[in-house]
Amino acid sequence: MRQLFYDLTINNILRMIAGKRYYGEGTEQDDVARRVSQLIDEIVYRAGAGNAADYLPILRWITDFEKGVKELASRVDEFLQSLVDEKRAVKEKGNTMMDHLLFLQETQPDYYTDVTLKGIIIVMILAGTETLAGTLEWAMLNLLNHQEVLEKARTEIDTKIGFDRLIDEADTKNLPYLQWIVLETLRLHPAAPTNVPHMTSDDCMLAGYDVPRGSMLLVNIWAMHRDPSIWEDPEMFKPERFENEKLNQKLLSFGIGRRACPGVGLAHRLLSLALGSMVQCFEWQRIGEEYVDTREELMAMMRPATPLLAMSMENFCFQNSVYLFVTIMVLVLLPRLTLSATSTYTRPEKFYVNCGSDSNVFYGGQTFVGDKNSSGNSVSFTNKGTEVIDDQSSVAPEIYRTVRIFRRPSSYEFKLDSLGLHFVRLHFSVVFSRADLLTARFTVSATSGSNHHLKSFPLQNFTETPRVEEFLLMMDSLEFEIRFVPDHSSLAFVNAIEVFSAPNDLEIQPDFDKNLHTIYRLNVGGEKITPDNDTLGRTWSPDDEDFLYRKDSARNINSTQTPNYNTAGSLSATEFTAPAFVYKTAKAMNRSSNERVGMLTNVTWSFKVKSNYKHFIRLHFSDILSNFSDSDSDFYLYVNGYWRVDVKPSEQPKLATPFFIDVVNVSDGSGLLNISIGTKEADKDAGFLNGLEMMEFLIKSGSDSSNRSSSRVHIIAGCVSAAASALVFSLLFMVFLKRRRSKKTKPDVEGTVWSPLPLHREKSDVYAFGVVLLEVLLARPALDCSLRYEEANLAEWAFFCKSEGKIDEILDPSLIGQIETNSLKKFMEIAEKCLKECGDERPSMADVIWDLEYVLQLQMMTIRTEAHEEDSTAIVSSGGSLVAPRLMVSDSFSMNSFVKKDDESKNRFGFTDSSETRVFSQLKISDAR
Repeated sequence: MRQLFYDLTINNILRMIAGKRYYGEGTEQDDVARRVSQLIDEIVYRAGAGNAADYLPILRWITDFEKGVKELASRVDEFLQSLVDEKRAVKEKGNTMMDHLLFLQETQPDYYTDVTLKGIIIVMILAGTETLAGTLEWAMLNLLNHQEVLEKARTEIDTKIGFDRLIDEADTKNLPYLQWIVLETLRLHPAAPTNVPHMTSDDCMLAGYDVPRGSMLLVNIWAMHRDPSIWEDPEMFKPERFENEKLNQKLLSFGIGRRACPGVGLAHRLLSLALGSMVQCFEWQRIGEEYVDTREELMAMMRPATPLLAMSMENFCFQNSVYLFVTIMVLVLLPRLTLSATSTYTRPEKFYVNCGSDSNVFYGGQTFVGDKNSSGNSVSFTNKGTEVIDDQSSVAPEIYRTVRIFRRPSSYEFKLDSLGLHFVRLHFSVVFSRADLLTARFTVSATSGSNHHLKSFPLQNFTETPRVEEFLLMMDSLEFEIRFVPDHSSLAFVNAIEVFSAPNDLEIQPDFDKNLHTIYRLNVGGEKITPDNDTLGRTWSPDDEDFLYRKDSARNINSTQTPNYNTAGSLSATEFTAPAFVYKTAKAMNRSSNERVGMLTNVTWSFKVKSNYKHFIRLHFSDILSNFSDSDSDFYLYVNGYWRVDVKPSEQPKLATPFFIDVVNVSDGSGLLNISIGTKEADKDAGFLNGLEMMEFLIKSGSDSSNRSSSRVHIIAGCVSAAASALVFSLLFMVFLKRRRSKKTKPDVEGTVWSPLPLHREKSDVYAFGVVLLEVLLARPALDCSLRYEEANLAEWAFFCKSEGKIDEILDPSLIGQIETNSLKKFMEIAEKCLKECGDERPSMADVIWDLEYVLQLQMMTIRTEAHEEDSTAIVSSGGSLVAPRLMVSDSFSMNSFVKKDDESKNRFGFTDSSETRVFSQLKISDAR
C-alpha cells in the first residue's frame, strides 16, 4: 500500500507542477521514471538523516555524509533543470504551475530566476508527496484496525453519494464523518511530528525561557496531539471527537500563524478524495486476524514502521465504472497487493445462534443468527415447552438481551460441515435479574453420533453473569446435539450458542480423549482481551488479581513489536493460537523482590482445580524480554513443582517469535495446580510467560493405574501449625523411643514403615526420614514451588542456611527459644547424615533412633540442673565428639520440660558450649554403647 500511495501523490504533484506522470500505465518500465523514483526516495531519506559531524567536527575526516549530500544535490539540480528546460521548450503554454512560473520569469527575470523556480519545485515535491502518502497509509491502517469506523464511513458515502457515481471533490464537504477520519489521522500521526524547524529572528522569551536570536525552534506536535489534558482518550482512534468543531483549532499538523503550511487546503482535498474513493470502491480487510502493526518509524516523516499490507475486493456496485480513479486502482493497486501466507485454518462463519430471538446480532467478530430464523441454517431446536424473554432495554451486549428457557428436557441440533475438533460455547446471562434464572439448576449433555462428549454437566449459581462455558470436543459425526435437562422444580436456559471447527493443534497423546472444558485463560502481564479482539472470539483475563502467588515476585513487561509468527515449527504459534495482544505482554522475574543476591528465582501462579483430574495446559511464550536474538534466555517451567520443562526461546529464529508448550498433568488432592517459571542460573535475567490456557478433561482420572505408575510425584506433606509444632516435635521423639531396635537386630534392609514420602522411596527410607525431620523442625513441606526457587527444596534450603549460620531464621516460629542450642545442632547433624547422597554414608534406622535419644536428653538436661551439679564426670570420644549411652527415658513427656537457657556462652560455631560432663551428669546409664 505504501508504494501505491506514493505513486498516487507523486503523480498528483508532478502533474500539477509539470503536467508529467512518472508512475502507472506502464511507466515503471521507463528508465527516466525509475531514475526519478529513486531520486525522490533518496531525497526523503537524506532529509530525515542527521550529520554526526555537526556535533563532532573531527568526524568530517572519516565520514562521507557531506560528500553524499552534495552529490545528491547535483543530481537533484540536474533533474529540476531538465523539467524547467523541457517546459520552456514547449511553445504551447498550458495551465501547470511551471507554465505560470515561466510566464512570471518573462515579466520579472531578476526575481524569478531558474534557481528560484527550482527551489519552489523541490519544496512542492518534498512537502506534497511523502507527507500525503504517509498520512494516507496511516488512515487506511487505522480503518483496518477499526472496522466499525470503516463501516460508518462507507455507510455515509453510500447514503449521500449513492451507487450510480463515484465520489467527487465537491462531495467531500458534505461528508463530515470522512473529514473527521482525516482530522483524527492528522492528530494521531502528524506527517512532520516536530514540524518544520523555525529560527528566531530576534531575542525573545518563550514559556519563561530566554531564547536568543538565531536559535532553532522545534515544536513537538506529536506530543501536543496526545496530551491527555487536551484530548480525551488521546491514544484512541476516535473520529467522533471532531464532532466538536472547537477541537479543530487545537490541531497543529500544518502549523499556525503566518508560517503555517500553505498546502493545507490541497492536503485536505486530496486526502478526503483518495480515502473516500478507496472506501467507496473496494471492500477492505486485514491480512489475517491480527491487528495491523501501529509502530512508527523514527524518521523526519514519521510513517508506519512496517509497510501496510491489505486485502481488497472490488465493490460490485461499481464494476462497470470507467472513472480515472477506478482505473488507477485496478491497474496499479491490485497487482501490487501482497497476500501473506495464510494457514490452512480459517474461522468458519457458522454456527452462531442467538437464542430466543428472531433477529441477527453482531458479537465477537461474528453474526449470531436468531434461532427462530435458523431453520435454513442447519440448526433446529425443541420449541415445545420453551419460553422466550426479550429485554432490549438492557445495556448488555445484544446476545444477552434474549434468552430461551426450558421447562423440560430440550435440545439444539446441528448439522455440521466437518468432523474433528470443534469449539462449543454456551452463553448464559440472567435477563431482568429473574429469581428463577438466578437459582436455575440443570445439566447439559453433548453428543455426536455415539460419542457422548458431555454427560450431565451440571450448571447452577448464575449470580455472576454473563457467563460462558467453553468446551473443545472431538466430533466423529456430522449430527451434533446439545441437550438441556432442568432439575426437578427448576428450569434451564441459554442465551447464545457457538459451534465451529477449531484448529487441530492440540499436542495430546492418542490415549487421551480430546474433550476438554476450559477453566482458565489468562493474558499474563496484560489487560483483559474481549472476544472482539480475539481471532477466535475468546476472552483472556488478566493474571494479577487472583492467581499470582507473590505479586512482588514478578514484573510486567510489554512490547509494541508485532509478533514474528513462524509457521515452520510444530509448536510455533499462529494468529489463531492467541491474539497478538497476548504476545505483546508478559510477566518476568522481579529480581528486586529477592533478598539474596546470586540466588535462583522463580514466579508461581496458583490455580484452584478439581482434585485428581487430568488437565491440559497450554503456555504461550514470546521473547520480548531479551535485547539480542543470540542471548541465553532459556529457563525452566515447572508444573506442580515436580514436572519440569526446559523452555528455550533462544532456539527461535527471531526475538518476539511466538511459540507454545502443551502439558498434560493430573492434579493431586490439594485442589491446587501450580505453574512456575524459574531461572537456570543465578543472576541471569531470564524467564517469562505471556499467556496460559488451562482445560480439564471431561473424564475424571480417578484411580487410573497408569497415572499412579507415572513419573509424576505426589507429595504427601503438611505444614505443622504454629500452635502445635512443639507438641508434634515432642511426640515424634517419643515415637522414636517406642520403636527403637537393639543393635543386635539391626536389619540389613530398611523396612517400609519409615517411608512416608514417595519422592525419596528410591533412595531409602532413611533418606525419606531425614526429610521428615526437617519438615517437623521447619513446619513446611519438602517441596513448595510457591516459594522462591532457592527455597523450594526443603533439604537444600535448610543446609544452605546451616552453612551460613542462619538456621535459627527458618525455624518454626513457635519453636524459637524452646530448643536447646546443642540439641538443635545435633538434630541438624542427624538430618544431614540421613540425607547423604551415597547410601553407604547414611546411618541405619537404629543408629538414627540412638542419636535422637541423645538429642532428647540434650533438650531435657536443663530440668533440675541444680540436683546434679556435683557430678563432673566427662565422657569424651577419641574424635572429640559426644558419645551417647543407652538411655533410660520415661515414656511420659511434658511440654514444660522445654526451658530456655540464656546464660550460656557461645562458641565459635555460634552454639552454646555445653560440656559432655554437664550432659551425662543427668543421664542414667544402663549399658554402654
